[in-house]
Amino acid sequence: MTIVGKTEDGLTELYDAVSIEINQEQDVPCDDLTAVFAYSDNFPTLSKIYLLDDDCEDIEAAVLGREVLFSGIVDEQVLTAGTDGAEIKVYARSFAALLTDNECIPQSYNNPTDDVIYHRHLAQFGLYAKPNNTSVRSGEMRIYKGESHYKAVERYCKQFYGGKPRIDCTGTCHFDGMESDECVVFDNCSGVPFDFVSVSEKNYSRISQVKVSLNGVNYDTCINDTDAENRGVIRQRYLDISDGTGNSMSDVDRMIKSGKSGSFSVVLKCDAVLINKLGAKAEINIPQCEGKKLLIKELHCKITGSGAETTVKVSIV
Repeated sequence: MTIVGKTEDGLTELYDAVSIEINQEQDVPCDDLTAVFAYSDNFPTLSKIYLLDDDCEDIEAAVLGREVLFSGIVDEQVLTAGTDGAEIKVYARSFAALLTDNECIPQSYNNPTDDVIYHRHLAQFGLYAKPNNTSVRSGEMRIYKGESHYKAVERYCKQFYGGKPRIDCTGTCHFDGMESDECVVFDNCSGVPFDFVSVSEKNYSRISQVKVSLNGVNYDTCINDTDAENRGVIRQRYLDISDGTGNSMSDVDRMIKSGKSGSFSVVLKCDAVLINKLGAKAEINIPQCEGKKLLIKELHCKITGSGAETTVKVSIV
């Protein structure tokens, strides 16, 4: 990979990387990167950092064109020195951090649109968006004092798309998340090989019943997960959708779906670079995964001079 840093003087290619570690989780807004470099007297002070393909011929064109594998803001740059030598560590988060770190003006939206949310909460930070629907959304959405721009976008997506937004490696916000039709096959013969696998089945993650209050007093509307009940799971939750906090019946579906997703997971370790595959479907060639619909939820990739290893977490849909 080619590593590029942004300084006061512009873009500069960074050399002598000892290791690069990238963490991506579907339920965490920001991806993060830690890069370790051998010490150099003229190592620059960085404000942003980018990862590009090794065959990139024009780093400025690639960054401007967002042809990147990772892009983000540098949170911390640390020099350490000891008897074993000196090194520089760079800690960065993806551009979603610009949304989580900044508060927005308390306000209310009546019948908002994707375009309004983009211009009010994303454009000012140089982020892009891929609106999926140009029509007006019927309903009101409130933004409370102290809430971040990310929280505002998340509330919009939760209320009108039924899920969480996802900001990809190019700084583009996907209002409907990032589930894709791509399928990654993990197979030691004809797919991505793996040398470690762990399969977990956790009934304690399931929710068997959610009791809903429509008036703030009585919780007499019940939504059941019959599959969890058939497994002998007894775990109840309560949700008030009348308290003005934006909860709705779609939150019940998310609670049950999240419990199901957490009840079956697979962890794989692969000697390969796997990043930017969150939301992709997964096929794992072991009997325990046969017939199951699986989705990639987490990727933790470390690259050193001796090779790469990626830990992949996959959950059931």
